Amino acid sequence: MSNQPESVSPAPIAEQQPARTRVRYGTLVWGLIIATIGVVQMLGSLGYTLDLQLILIIALGVCGVLLVGSSIARSTRS
Repeated sequence: MSNQPESVSPAPIAEQQPARTRVRYGTLVWGLIIATIGVVQMLGSLGYTLDLQLILIIALGVCGVLLVGSSIARSTRS
């Protein structure tokens, strides 16, 4: 008997399918809200005069459309 360890072949690796990532629309909408707030803050600090009420109305409308659209898209997939 020799003191050499037996050569061990590695275990076969099962082929894995890439994980399908689902878009979380709530996270997407919140990200757009935060990005909009950041852009408005930057423009305000650069000296631009902004109509905050109009910006808020537009942002709420866009977010509402995105949420309704995502609900429709999700219901058609299932």
